[in-house]
Amino acid sequence: MADGVDDGGARAPAPDLPSEQPGTRWARLRPELPWAGGVGVLALLMSVTAILFGTSLSALDEQTHLDYAYQVAHGNLPADGDRLSDYVLDQWSCRGQSNLPDLPSCEDALADEVEPTAYPALGQNYNSFHPPTYYVTPAATGLVAEAVGLEFSTGARFANALWLTAGVVAVYAALRTWRLPRPTAASGAALLLAFEPVIVSGWQVTNDGPAMLVGAGALWVLGRWALHGRIGWLWPTLVALLAAGTKVMSAVAILAVVGLIATMAVADVRRRDWRTLGHRAATVLAPVAVVAACMVGWSRFQAGRGAEGWDNPLYGISTRPVEGSPWDETVPTLFDAFGLVKSSQFPGELTGWQLDTVTAAWWVLMAAAPFMVLVAFGAGRAERLLGLAAIAGTIGAGIIVQGQEVLSSDHAFRLISGRYAITLLPITVAALVASLHHRRLGTFLQVGVAVSVAVMWLSLSGVL
Repeated sequence: MADGVDDGGARAPAPDLPSEQPGTRWARLRPELPWAGGVGVLALLMSVTAILFGTSLSALDEQTHLDYAYQVAHGNLPADGDRLSDYVLDQWSCRGQSNLPDLPSCEDALADEVEPTAYPALGQNYNSFHPPTYYVTPAATGLVAEAVGLEFSTGARFANALWLTAGVVAVYAALRTWRLPRPTAASGAALLLAFEPVIVSGWQVTNDGPAMLVGAGALWVLGRWALHGRIGWLWPTLVALLAAGTKVMSAVAILAVVGLIATMAVADVRRRDWRTLGHRAATVLAPVAVVAACMVGWSRFQAGRGAEGWDNPLYGISTRPVEGSPWDETVPTLFDAFGLVKSSQFPGELTGWQLDTVTAAWWVLMAAAPFMVLVAFGAGRAERLLGLAAIAGTIGAGIIVQGQEVLSSDHAFRLISGRYAITLLPITVAALVASLHHRRLGTFLQVGVAVSVAVMWLSLSGVL
């Protein structure tokens, strides 16, 4: 098995980080439960608060994701050019969307007096290119909600609250893998809840919901390699499968990690360590193959189902035609996603200067975090890999999303949103937390996170 192979390129753990406790697995796990449970409850509280107080639909294509889940719940799969279901059009009109004040009225929608073409994007579902794995979960929670007398749409949103809760708990566990103290690891996991895009991913129906769990998996895989020299192919492949099976762009974090592992192949060749080189090749190629298979396989399946000659009605809104060299359109946007937390689409009833201020304040540190960890730790320290992974992944996200768009439609995005690289947040947070801990600023981190999350929750609940 490659999973236990010793990687000669891995470094010893930092001497100022606490060592693992000996003993049985339960003895090691028991002290972690209060901290993991605490951040999980906090994530669930933040998500549920947003769901209860933020009733309108998100501007981040929630109507299409909700329709996808609704179709799955009723045994169907949407295809290119399909009109949104009557239920979703009714929800769109009756719930509203804060940046679209001129939607057809709720009364007309319920009376079936409105054609789908009266809605933005001609009332079509243009997100059928996403794999269906994620949508099974909001479909299930939506059906449960209907069974107890709630709206399907409300129940579907609760699936994302559960995804975010699992993701934040997993981030705590992954940070502990890097031998950070429990209070510091818990603060790092809770810090995710100070970012608007993360709360959005746990509030609306969107396949960004699994992003924190996927990012935690990538952070854990990086720690196994960096601290313990383990380069097995199984766990990276499973993380890649979860990522690509829910949203292909969510694979950015694990691809950045295996990309770093691939760079060590040069050292294997120099040492003529062909056995380790073979294990490393499997570790790198298996996740890449899984991502490619999910992307190509689902695209080919959907290609035969959509309306012939269909054009995405969003072309020209967030994209523009490529004129001349594609590099002229894409290269200037490759650094747009640094910081990862700049953009969000809270509805009017949730947004406010408090949320914007908290997110903006942390964005400065998040943008600097990959470079902070490179400066804080000397050459050869494993923590430096956190910064390299965050930098490579952020730039790589821009290359992937622009490359997909240019090849598929001959258009390029005007701006790369940080949410395309949202799965890199756990790695970037780890870089920040490790840097602050190394500089003995753990108390600053804990106080800052506590204040920030409290302000976020009080603002979401309407107290502030």
